[in-house]
Amino acid sequence: MKPLFGYLFLAIGISFGIAANSFAKISNGFTKLTPSILCILFMCITMFSISKAMSAIPVGFAYSTYSG
Repeated sequence: MKPLFGYLFLAIGISFGIAANSFAKISNGFTKLTPSILCILFMCITMFSISKAMSAIPVGFAYSTYSG
């Protein structure tokens, strides 16, 4: 995979990670069904995107960018 696609997957992972955290807050401890499902779905997309990004760009850079 080309590094450009790695950066694209990293951007997607970061975006969906932010959205997943927002839905985690809205779900009130996973007591509301719709935000809870969206949180879990978006977190799965986040983990998939980050793993694809780490296969194209260095792991340390991808993880530090995602966590920053």
